[in-house]
Amino acid sequence: MHSQVIKLTPPLAESWLEQNTFNRKVSRHTVSRYAHDMKSGAWTLNHQGIAFDENGVLVDGQHRLMAVIESGAEVDMMVTWGASRVGIDELRVRSVSDVIKFGGLSDWIERKHLESAKQMMLLMSPPGLYANHRPSTQQMVDFANKNKAAIQFSEQQFQTHVKGVSTAGSRAVVATAFYHFDRRDLEEFCETLYSGVVTSPERSAAIRAREAAIAGGFSGGGSARQKMAWRMARAVKAFCEKQPLSKLMEQSKPPFTLPEEKL
Repeated sequence: MHSQVIKLTPPLAESWLEQNTFNRKVSRHTVSRYAHDMKSGAWTLNHQGIAFDENGVLVDGQHRLMAVIESGAEVDMMVTWGASRVGIDELRVRSVSDVIKFGGLSDWIERKHLESAKQMMLLMSPPGLYANHRPSTQQMVDFANKNKAAIQFSEQQFQTHVKGVSTAGSRAVVATAFYHFDRRDLEEFCETLYSGVVTSPERSAAIRAREAAIAGGFSGGGSARQKMAWRMARAVKAFCEKQPLSKLMEQSKPPFTLPEEKL
């Protein structure tokens, strides 16, 4: 078995994919993530790359090859010939937060920050922008850095765990609201979410949000979480604008979203 760093071009990637008779089903999300990093220059050379067995059959790297073709970029890649098929991809997969720490990509991002950032992308961005999207590690780091102040502000409001309340969805809504409303109002909204004690009738919207969250509003699939996020965003808006709410209705669109420069 021997390895070598090769400048991988789209035509070479196409020719190598013709030898792909062994690999698993293709994940288009993975290909798109890799291609994004390749086009943006964020792709880095490491020991992981392309591998062929002793018969010249591609046994690892089909997603990387497809990403090279999709991106149109030329990237340096470690290529191994004579690799064994046994043991490939059997090691424990690192979490995104582990990858960030291991790679020195950030000195502040932790798992909870990534959870909030991901839900901001999925729930509080303009509808459809990140639908069915699996961002790459670099995309997550870039997004989190753009929204660092908002994410950290939101995390400070949800220090204690309360079932249904202190979810990544709730944190994402408050982090997005950070760009639209007074921070003191948002702090009071979160205090009411936790305590269930309202200071005045005109602040009743937080109670409606608390009731919906505790009832399991953020549980279920992506569609259910999005509906709950938009309802909570409506409650935040009403709370900050001192509009009493007797009922928290389902929303056909989010009352506010992330600013364009923060996407």
